[in-house]
Amino acid sequence: MQLLFLIFALLAGTLLPTQAGINAQLAKQLGHPLLAATVSFSLGTVALLLFTVMSHLSLPALGRLIQIPWYLWLGGLLGVIYSVLQVYEVQ
Repeated sequence: MQLLFLIFALLAGTLLPTQAGINAQLAKQLGHPLLAATVSFSLGTVALLLFTVMSHLSLPALGRLIQIPWYLWLGGLLGVIYSVLQVYEVQ
C-alpha cells in the first residue's frame, strides 16, 4: 500500500508542472491566461461531477454545508489563483 501512495505522490508531482505548461499553451491559443484558467476549471468541474456521479455519492445536507467554517471553502479559490498565476508566470 505504501508503494501505491509513493507512486501517486510521484505522479502528482509530475502533473503540476505539466499542467502549468498545458495551461500556458492554452493561454497562448486563447489569447489570455484568464480564459485558459476558465476553460481548465470548467473541464475539471465537469470531470469531477462525472466522477462523483459514477461513484454514487450522495450530496451532504444543506444544514451540514452551512456548519462548515468559512475558511474551508477557500481551497477552490486558492486553486484558481494558483492556476492563473502559473500561467502568468510562464508567459
